[in-house]
Amino acid sequence: MNELARTLEQTIRDGENFKKQVDRNYKPAMVAIGSDTRTNSLIVAGSSVQFEEVEKMVRTLEKMRPTGPSSVRVVNLKNVKSSDLIKVLDEIVEQREQRSSRGRRRR
Repeated sequence: MNELARTLEQTIRDGENFKKQVDRNYKPAMVAIGSDTRTNSLIVAGSSVQFEEVEKMVRTLEKMRPTGPSSVRVVNLKNVKSSDLIKVLDEIVEQREQRSSRGRRRR
């Protein structure tokens, strides 16, 4: 849970830094994400927009739970910003959900 909190926090910060690179007048918002292992909860200190981003990422991760035997692989990013990767992953998940919902309607 602590690792998830750190990863989400860094992802949000990377997004804020990306926005600053695109718009020099943009002031990156601060965010801090912690975890409470007793309640299996994330504690988010940031703007309402950042809170919504964290919620969206968590919901996406929950949907991606493996249904069978699985393994975990960590891939270190070299030439890609995490904020750009999130957009691509969101599109992939959305496409899969659309295909899945179309398949259910046909039955």
